Amino acid sequence: MVTEKTTRIVIEIAHFDAVMVRKTGTRLSLRTDAELRFEKNINPSFTAHAIQMVLDALQYMRKDLGTYTIDGLSYTT
Repeated sequence: MVTEKTTRIVIEIAHFDAVMVRKTGTRLSLRTDAELRFEKNINPSFTAHAIQMVLDALQYMRKDLGTYTIDGLSYTT
């Protein structure tokens, strides 16, 4: 839960290898919602766009994000 006392939020946006997901599902004879989603081979560059959308939403809710880090690079708002 996020409150006024929250000082850190960790956001993870993962990208999975579509071929490996498909092979593992076939090997295990298991079809899951996650497999259907991740075997579509979505362009990994969309992760940067998704992170920016999350940061925009956070800034909308609270103007000052302070300092944050993306891929080891620090940013200050």
